[in-house]
Amino acid sequence: MQLNREQNANRWSIGRRFLMCLIVTAITAHAQYRAGIQGVVTDPNGAVVPEAAVTLISNETNFRFSTKTSEGGVYVFSTLAPGAYRVTVEKQGFSKKILNQVRVDAEETRSLNVQLEVGQVTESVTVAESSMPLIQSEEATVGGTITSREIENLPDFGRDPLQLVRLAPGVFGDGSQAAGGAATTMPGSDRPSAGSAQSIFFIENGPQITANGTRPNSNNIMVDGIGINSAGWGGSAVLTPNQESIREMRVIANSYSAENGRNSGAQIMMISKNGTILLPIHLPPFVILYAGGLNLPFSAPKRRFSWMCWFVISVFHRRSGFTANDREG
Repeated sequence: MQLNREQNANRWSIGRRFLMCLIVTAITAHAQYRAGIQGVVTDPNGAVVPEAAVTLISNETNFRFSTKTSEGGVYVFSTLAPGAYRVTVEKQGFSKKILNQVRVDAEETRSLNVQLEVGQVTESVTVAESSMPLIQSEEATVGGTITSREIENLPDFGRDPLQLVRLAPGVFGDGSQAAGGAATTMPGSDRPSAGSAQSIFFIENGPQITANGTRPNSNNIMVDGIGINSAGWGGSAVLTPNQESIREMRVIANSYSAENGRNSGAQIMMISKNGTILLPIHLPPFVILYAGGLNLPFSAPKRRFSWMCWFVISVFHRRSGFTANDREG
């Protein structure tokens, strides 16, 4: 009997430790996002509006954040996941302002100033179109964001998303492949990038790009705010996420803030896809077809089989009503 009690106590202790690890992991994972929105709330004359209630709601998860403007009319939302949001601003003596299409990009803080109109709180002014300024004026950085639509649809070798980093402003890469689809390197590289033969299973993948006047081994690579840099090979990632798991890739070429800068080269920040409350209406099959001209040549029977698969998938899409526009971008 005493032995059973000790075993139960040990199991309970292990269970509590496991639960504590899950809680700590969840809290840590929540803090990995570094995107944000900030701005100033003003009245029609341009004067700041303090103590205005500002609510930010995710269009994908319905998760909400609430705050109030400071004495200077300033509000700030930080640690946001990339995606579409709506902003509501309320203050006694003014009409409620609703901004339905507020886009937040990965690992980037944007400014969104809101002007209220005089009226009753029961009245509301709704802006349905995009409210974010086209020009980012908060930071003097050079870089860009590569969306999931671009990652999934642009051609690359070996389904390696890091091949597309060279499309960001301020970044250069030749995208070359060695004979037989093997890995290749640029001058100044310690480790090659994955070729079409190795795909995403290539260990310690080194993107062949240069930025900020540095060598490829000076790049810094992160996933959800966590560094995945190799300890032995500079500028290389110890793992390569597959294309379908990435929401966005934020690439900064130079003049980045102190929160980055572990290395002097490009800052490559990959953000994983998060869950949503929306269920897809259509469930298309997940099939990947490789064109013979991009990899090893197909034999005639393989080409016929590939075109047959493509025909069946096309008929299924037409019958189900699924189109390319139904896919999440």
